Amino acid sequence: MRRRLMECGRIKRLPVKKTKTTETVEVSDTLPQLKLFLVWVGIVLLDSLTNFRFEYLYPMIMFLRSVYESYKYQGLLFSVLFICLVAYLDLLCWTVLTGPWLFLAASSCVWFEVMRSTDHLPGYLSLVLWMLLVYIEMSYRLNSQLLNISRPFAAHCIGYPVVTVSFLIKHQITHIIRLVSIGVRFKCEVIACLYVVTPATATSGGRG
Repeated sequence: MRRRLMECGRIKRLPVKKTKTTETVEVSDTLPQLKLFLVWVGIVLLDSLTNFRFEYLYPMIMFLRSVYESYKYQGLLFSVLFICLVAYLDLLCWTVLTGPWLFLAASSCVWFEVMRSTDHLPGYLSLVLWMLLVYIEMSYRLNSQLLNISRPFAAHCIGYPVVTVSFLIKHQITHIIRLVSIGVRFKCEVIACLYVVTPATATSGGRG
């Protein structure tokens, strides 16, 4: 009887199943980079067959999308200003950057824009992949022959990211300034309240 009670009182240890969470996390972290690298290889093969950089079409699509969103949410004036800024920087890059350096800077900006607009890419892996792509561009594709129609698209690949990053930095700076001003205002109100409450308590204590 005592043996049965001891056996019933024992806690049965369930077998622990080993989970593969770390392996799945590592695979899910490297999967976007692998997809992006395969897309890059396919685009490079297509560029070599046609002598045109098809990756230069991505900033044009993003530019049209940004113009539509700016017109929808911020009005016609802001969208016209955005178009003028991008066109001015495109013309400036077209005239200043000559030769293969224009295409190198354009390709670097394109892949940087792709990685920046993709939310689920980790930071350090994306940076390593971007540096690898830039190195391959400088080593093997810098002196490749391209069609003349690629030059305006290459200039736009530089001008559009510069404008978008500038607006992003401006938004972050204004947000920080707004938070600082709210904090300073809150501190001033707290100090004012303490200054008002302290004389009142002192006078009531003196009367007592």
